Amino acid sequence: MTDLLHQHITSADMVVHALSRDLDRTVLISDTGQVITALEMRDNISRFQQLVENMENPPARAAILAKNRVEVIYASNGLGLAGVVLTTLHPMGAVEDYLYVIEDASIDTLVYDAELYEGVAKQLRERAPQ
Repeated sequence: MTDLLHQHITSADMVVHALSRDLDRTVLISDTGQVITALEMRDNISRFQQLVENMENPPARAAILAKNRVEVIYASNGLGLAGVVLTTLHPMGAVEDYLYVIEDASIDTLVYDAELYEGVAKQLRERAPQ
């Protein structure tokens, strides 16, 4: 039996624990002024987790390419809870930088902000089809 002090815990475990109490409390106020409660954040993370887990071929390793926005919190935590290894790509990087990271980390899925990075994602898909 492993004692509690040496029990393995992930950052996703801590997020789940933090979002499981006092569900009406504000946990985030977006740059647009949208107030997000613990319940809303928990449910959105859960939706993303379920989406990933129900994919026909779920990713093993994913990268996120987006500027700071609330959806990144949902995606990164949902991926983590689904057991996906996550890498974040700097939003001001270059395609060559992204390609290096994608190949080096064996990324098989890219989650990106289509509004800002559709062109970059297309280039990455062409040059790193895996």
